[in-house]
Amino acid sequence: MAFGDIVQSNGGTGAAVSSFTPTLPGAITAGNMVVVSVVANNVPGGANTGWTKSTGMSPVANAQGLLWWFTAVGGDTVPTVTFAGASTFAWRLVEYAGAFDASPYNTSAGTATNAAFTTIPSSSITPTAAGDYLLVAGLGGQSGDASLNVTSVTLSGFTNSFVNPSQQFRQAAAEAHLTCQVSRVITSASGAYNTTGTLSTASISGGGCYVGPIIAFKKGAGGGGGGGKPVKVWSGSAWVTKPTKVWSGSAWVTKPAKVWNGSAWV
Repeated sequence: MAFGDIVQSNGGTGAAVSSFTPTLPGAITAGNMVVVSVVANNVPGGANTGWTKSTGMSPVANAQGLLWWFTAVGGDTVPTVTFAGASTFAWRLVEYAGAFDASPYNTSAGTATNAAFTTIPSSSITPTAAGDYLLVAGLGGQSGDASLNVTSVTLSGFTNSFVNPSQQFRQAAAEAHLTCQVSRVITSASGAYNTTGTLSTASISGGGCYVGPIIAFKKGAGGGGGGGKPVKVWSGSAWVTKPTKVWSGSAWVTKPAKVWNGSAWV
């Protein structure tokens, strides 16, 4: 897989619960990026340990949006998302192929807007250094009426070359939720980046709310092609997958290993 490709994804909904643990169909590969997007009717509660919550990645107004992440070390257990109380929500979890920089986060921004919505725009970000990046936007919304309570509703037509929509709807007459991750890989970043998606069925509720957090992750040296190869070490009872560590000159940092497949280093 190339840098930034979707490796696997999953989604779901919940109602009247204060926490949930998102899952993926298969094991997570060391060096890849895992991103959860959530739209809910309650704010986070507690530390939510295991998730990185970057600037603007928890926008809130009438609805709460989340776009949280972690870099996989291999065989990861996805952290739990905890709210301050009983919540209804939709979630989407996506694993993106690396390799990512040892410090992958570059910049992010996000807002929540109270209004009826036909389109959902992301915020705008400008990467702070030249290089290659994976951009991920978490577009979503909450409608307080039955306007989105239809199974045929979709979010599409994403602007500025954002692709790979991974979306989840929670249809309900009283309160519907939508979350969607879209992404774009850019080379030699220059200027500002954003995207907008269009709903096939508009929210007509004046009490609606839409969110559009967006984040930039920097590609690592040698990235692309799935993030290199993790190594296997003996835990004392089983062989387990671990990322390689190299000395940067001041600290041990995670880097993918390269192996010869008979014709190329991968």
